[in-house]
Amino acid sequence: MKLSFEIWASPPYPVYDVVNTWGDKSIEEQARKIAEIGYQGIEITYPFIERLKWENKFEETAKRLKQHLPSLGLEITSVAHHVLQCIHPWPWIRKKNIEYFKEGMVMAKKTGAEMIHSLHANAVPARPIRGDPTGRWHTNLPEKEAWNMAVNGWRKVCEKAEEVGINVSIEPMAGDLSSWFSVDKLIQFMNEVGSDRLYTVFDICMHTWGTKNKVLGIKNPSPKMSIPEAVEALGHRIGLVHLKDVDTKRGKYTWLGIGDVDWLEFIDALKAINYRGYCTVEWEGWFPEQPVPVNDMELVARYAKNFFSSLSE
Repeated sequence: MKLSFEIWASPPYPVYDVVNTWGDKSIEEQARKIAEIGYQGIEITYPFIERLKWENKFEETAKRLKQHLPSLGLEITSVAHHVLQCIHPWPWIRKKNIEYFKEGMVMAKKTGAEMIHSLHANAVPARPIRGDPTGRWHTNLPEKEAWNMAVNGWRKVCEKAEEVGINVSIEPMAGDLSSWFSVDKLIQFMNEVGSDRLYTVFDICMHTWGTKNKVLGIKNPSPKMSIPEAVEALGHRIGLVHLKDVDTKRGKYTWLGIGDVDWLEFIDALKAINYRGYCTVEWEGWFPEQPVPVNDMELVARYAKNFFSSLSE
């Protein structure tokens, strides 16, 4: 298992009651610590890049990262952009959002990253308007129209990806997986976009959430696929894996190993498809809405490295 660790920028003002202990450190400082702990990759959330751009430090930092990270034995596994919104009734809004994501692709490539990904819930509506039986969406668009907007938007993104030389990846959310965007629908969507540059992020937490009876107060149907079946169905389309644990009854993230994720089953499923990509520890348990936020990122990184190394033996 090739392990990567995701870094998060703390907000520059006290919006949250907690911030993570690495959030104000430079990417290079965090990379040195991640390499020391024994990871092979680092995933960067896009606010780091935006902050560097705002401070007019991006170009010089990107050059240093491309030169310095290989000496640490690290790769940038992906940049988490998370803001591709290509469904909107106004075409100029769609165009602006797609162009913003394209700019992120160019900047991600300059850091040496080979992939950039976006939450699919930000690109495709996750569920119909509550109580509306007509199938219209929260964008007030018919489902088919919203679907076609998303396909066309991602096609434009993939055309740019080919030009830039970077892969792009869709990360579905739990609501997508259990209502409108099942694994079958995700495969259909990717086939309609039709690009060799397009992959999906397999977030085991989201898939586990999506196969339970209750997710964040939303009633979900019974799962159509088990986790191993979903991994097998997506197969070569999986470009990145996210690792975190979840208490599905409470709708909260948990410490690794005490939630509802069946880790041995999941790792065996990845082995069965001969998955060779990165598995990124995505610790979101520092968010203040969690029962007991753990914001010590070094503690999490060391524990996660030992946890997943022991499972892979």
